[in-house]
Amino acid sequence: MSGGGIVAVKYCDGVLMASDTLVSRGIKTKANYNRAIKVGTHGGILTTGSIGDTQSMEEYVRELELEDLVSADGFSQTSPKEIYSYLKLVIYNKRSNFEPWMVGTIVGGKEKGKEPFIGWINSLGNHFEGNCASAGIAHYLCDNILQDATEGDKWKSLSRDDAKKLIESCMRILVVQDAAGFSRVQLTELSDAGFVNHDTFEVEGDKNNYDPHHTVNWMK
Repeated sequence: MSGGGIVAVKYCDGVLMASDTLVSRGIKTKANYNRAIKVGTHGGILTTGSIGDTQSMEEYVRELELEDLVSADGFSQTSPKEIYSYLKLVIYNKRSNFEPWMVGTIVGGKEKGKEPFIGWINSLGNHFEGNCASAGIAHYLCDNILQDATEGDKWKSLSRDDAKKLIESCMRILVVQDAAGFSRVQLTELSDAGFVNHDTFEVEGDKNNYDPHHTVNWMK
């Protein structure tokens, strides 16, 4: 089973991440599947690609959380940045041992008193930190839109509502231009309040009557 494109964007008070809720293998599909993984209290992981490899990744993360709990030394190993640093090494090691996790991964989070964080890792172990990220087919269809809206310090003036509009615009593109795109979207918010999975919602998109200019004027 595999999932479709994913996107994430920083805004002034946190991070918004989104994915559709469909996973499939050939003609077999499963709807309303939540791909967001909570890590610690203020972090989250979103993946696209193999669901089996995603489940293996989650097992590694849960083991790290257990080690963190047992050690009780006052030093967290499960902050968003720590999880990102851990996963990029594990994924690179998997690739080097010819047993790669075939997933694109976004790690996001917002700890109290710190700036929001987004990290991106592909199945080869390549990685970067940025103001936005996308993986899967979204990396090809939505990345420029996300970059234009958040480059430099633009994300600091981006409100939550504006960030959600941007996310919705990207998901609408995926619904229309991806043959396997699914219109029901899961929005995950990471802020000082912690990890919140909001109720899924529908993104409207007509594959037969699509205005490509809407991808540019995402604020309207």
